[in-house]
Amino acid sequence: SSEGVYKVLWTAEDRIGVYADNATEPALFRLVSGEGAETAEFSGPIQGTRYQAVYPWSIAGKVEDEGISIVLPEEQDYSTGTFAPGSFPMIASGTADRLSFKNLCSVLQVSITGHQSVTALEFLPKDPTVIVSGPAKATLVDGIPQLTLSSEGNRRVILNVGNVLLNEDVATAFYLVLPPRTYQGGFTVRIHTSGGSMDKVYGEDFTMERSRLHQATPFVLKQDQGVEPSLQMDGNGTIEDPFLVRSLSDLLLMQAAVNTAGGTLKTSGGTSVTARSAAYRLTSDIDLAPVCGASSGKSWRPVGETRETSFIGVFDGDGHSISNLYIQGENDYQGLFGIGYENRNRMGKITGLSVSGQVHGASYVGMIVGHGGEVSSCSSDGAVVSDNDSAGGIAGSVYTIDHCTNRASVRKTRGMVHAIGGIAGTVSGKCHDCRNEGAVTSVEGYEIGGIVGYNQGQSVFNCSNTGIITGGQQCGGIAGISTGILENCLNEGNVSAGYGYCGGIAGVLDFGASLRNCVNTAQVTEASYGTGNGGICGYARGNSSIEYAYHPGNNPLVASFQDSSAAASHFFTFSRWDGNDS
Repeated sequence: SSEGVYKVLWTAEDRIGVYADNATEPALFRLVSGEGAETAEFSGPIQGTRYQAVYPWSIAGKVEDEGISIVLPEEQDYSTGTFAPGSFPMIASGTADRLSFKNLCSVLQVSITGHQSVTALEFLPKDPTVIVSGPAKATLVDGIPQLTLSSEGNRRVILNVGNVLLNEDVATAFYLVLPPRTYQGGFTVRIHTSGGSMDKVYGEDFTMERSRLHQATPFVLKQDQGVEPSLQMDGNGTIEDPFLVRSLSDLLLMQAAVNTAGGTLKTSGGTSVTARSAAYRLTSDIDLAPVCGASSGKSWRPVGETRETSFIGVFDGDGHSISNLYIQGENDYQGLFGIGYENRNRMGKITGLSVSGQVHGASYVGMIVGHGGEVSSCSSDGAVVSDNDSAGGIAGSVYTIDHCTNRASVRKTRGMVHAIGGIAGTVSGKCHDCRNEGAVTSVEGYEIGGIVGYNQGQSVFNCSNTGIITGGQQCGGIAGISTGILENCLNEGNVSAGYGYCGGIAGVLDFGASLRNCVNTAQVTEASYGTGNGGICGYARGNSSIEYAYHPGNNPLVASFQDSSAAASHFFTFSRWDGNDS
């Protein structure tokens, strides 16, 4: 209304959950009459003298401790000019003759002008401890509804828009249903578009009252140079005749198509091809500065950002570069590509590409890909920052990777997390002929390696590291921990650990791992309260083996074993290699 007070008009599809007398489970009641009005009649399968009810039926749970458990959805659907039907929760109590519903939430209106297509909005409280969706309890106290959210809930609400084209003259309004409260320090609305995302920050305390509409200050969503996706790319999307990515506009078209569930692209012949499984070739260098960057506050939206839209096609960089990649967020699977792996028979392949920029995410973070399938002949430069697990200069995690070079620094911000590597956080297949030159830092973390944090695959072969490696424990110049083969590897970067299991090549060899023909020429150090450091390996166990390993320093080749007597007589074979096998 003009006063911001919200009244709900019933629709034909509305359903409510009704609790009669002492019932703890809701019964489904359907609308009989009153469509389009404030007052309606519902019917259902139970009878009683006193009733409680929840709207909509889909969120109603059990009656517990004089309250009703409900779930506020983390994801809401867009509806033109209002909130979507069924997204504005209410609670009621009364007799068989009349139930009076009270609104539980508030509504935030965000108005935007521009020329882009909006795909989603995220509401993020400034205070990271504030819960805005998920399990909750609804009660009526003296007729006034009270809403209490569980600490196990979510710290964001997502409005799935689909694809709404903005107007440069008339603002488009988007409505988010939110818990009423004072949001201390304000909030951020993150607007996702076909070309990336932009954060709109409201930096002051913002009070949202129950059953009221609140308007955020309107703003303009505009890319620096007004870059829009192309309408079509040349090519047919096959290996023999790939789609040609000639410009930033072409890349934005590819991004939008892949990130749309079931998205397709038109071939030169006019037929439709599934975008996520098609083949592409880059034909020129591309600068992403017009669509993302620290100064504009806009983040790149990874190609293949969900498991449903994971990229399982082929992207051939053809020796070209993509520069000024910028991602600043709290989501998993961050990189130029987000998810490039479905299973071992359906995985993406990225080759011949150089990417530079800044990428900051939660878990599975890399400059090229967050969670990838096959990556080859790629390079990265800049900075990769992870808040959680699995981060690498090239890939957060990857199945196979070869002939790649990383010059980006890789850093974990806080906490005892695992799998941080110069090339990849985790490798589950093979890692061959890769080189890392960037510093890898995770002061409290474990499984920290110059090439790979956790080698859980077949082999790391012909790889070298010159970057400085700093971690908490299980730190190695090549691998933090390895359960596979490390062979023909060279480390020239100093390695240090705060807690132990520190080695020039591997922090830990485990589960029958093997190390052969490896050289470490750098210093290996750890804190005095650690478990010792090894010129080659910090800790070897589980029938692991080491052959032809060389380290010129005073450290023992291996600091400690699972069983020293067994190790000396049976489990391990050691040779200090001088380059001569005789």
